[in-house]
Amino acid sequence: MKFFAKSNFLTTLSDLFVNLSAGWFGAILILPSFWQSSNIDTNAILILLNVLYGTLAFFISWLFKDINYGN
Repeated sequence: MKFFAKSNFLTTLSDLFVNLSAGWFGAILILPSFWQSSNIDTNAILILLNVLYGTLAFFISWLFKDINYGN
Protein backbone atom coordinates (compact mmCIF):
# COMPACT_ATOMS: atom_id res chain seq x y z
CA MET A 1 0.00 0.00 0.00
CA LYS A 2 2.92 2.35 0.62
CA PHE A 3 3.95 2.05 -3.04
CA PHE A 4 0.59 3.44 -4.12
CA ALA A 5 0.78 6.32 -1.65
CA LYS A 6 4.30 7.28 -2.69
CA SER A 7 3.53 7.20 -6.39
CA ASN A 8 0.45 9.43 -6.03
CA PHE A 9 -1.61 6.64 -7.55
CA LEU A 10 -4.39 7.14 -5.00
CA THR A 11 -4.46 10.87 -5.68
CA THR A 12 -4.90 10.15 -9.37
CA LEU A 13 -7.73 7.72 -8.63
CA SER A 14 -9.31 10.26 -6.32
CA ASP A 15 -9.21 12.91 -9.05
CA LEU A 16 -10.73 10.44 -11.49
CA PHE A 17 -13.65 9.77 -9.17
CA VAL A 18 -14.16 13.50 -8.56
CA ASN A 19 -14.45 13.95 -12.33
CA LEU A 20 -16.89 11.04 -12.55
CA SER A 21 -18.91 12.60 -9.77
CA ALA A 22 -19.03 15.93 -11.59
CA GLY A 23 -20.12 14.14 -14.75
CA TRP A 24 -22.96 12.37 -13.03
CA PHE A 25 -24.13 15.53 -11.30
CA GLY A 26 -23.95 17.32 -14.64
CA ALA A 27 -26.01 14.57 -16.23
CA ILE A 28 -28.82 15.46 -13.84
CA LEU A 29 -29.04 18.86 -15.51
CA ILE A 30 -28.44 17.84 -19.13
CA LEU A 31 -30.19 14.51 -19.65
CA PRO A 32 -33.78 15.54 -18.85
CA SER A 33 -33.74 17.89 -21.84
CA PHE A 34 -33.05 14.90 -24.13
CA TRP A 35 -35.65 12.57 -22.68
CA GLN A 36 -38.68 12.39 -24.92
CA SER A 37 -40.83 10.15 -22.75
CA SER A 38 -43.49 11.66 -20.57
CA ASN A 39 -43.13 8.92 -17.99
CA ILE A 40 -42.37 10.90 -14.85
CA ASP A 41 -41.58 7.79 -12.79
CA THR A 42 -38.83 6.71 -15.19
CA ASN A 43 -37.32 10.19 -15.24
CA ALA A 44 -37.38 10.42 -11.44
CA ILE A 45 -35.67 7.03 -11.14
CA LEU A 46 -32.96 8.05 -13.62
CA ILE A 47 -32.36 11.33 -11.79
CA LEU A 48 -32.20 9.47 -8.48
CA LEU A 49 -29.68 7.00 -9.94
CA ASN A 50 -27.53 9.88 -11.22
CA VAL A 51 -27.57 11.47 -7.76
CA LEU A 52 -26.64 8.16 -6.12
CA TYR A 53 -23.84 7.43 -8.61
CA GLY A 54 -22.47 10.96 -8.25
CA THR A 55 -22.55 10.77 -4.47
CA LEU A 56 -20.93 7.33 -4.49
CA ALA A 57 -18.15 8.49 -6.82
CA PHE A 58 -17.52 11.54 -4.64
CA PHE A 59 -17.41 9.38 -1.50
CA ILE A 60 -14.94 6.96 -3.12
CA SER A 61 -12.73 9.88 -4.14
CA TRP A 62 -12.81 11.15 -0.56
CA LEU A 63 -11.78 7.70 0.70
CA PHE A 64 -8.82 7.57 -1.70
CA LYS A 65 -7.68 11.03 -0.60
CA ASP A 66 -8.06 10.06 3.05
CA ILE A 67 -6.05 6.86 2.58
CA ASN A 68 -3.35 8.73 0.66
CA TYR A 69 -2.94 11.55 3.18
CA GLY A 70 -3.30 9.23 6.16
CA ASN A 71 -0.01 7.46 5.32
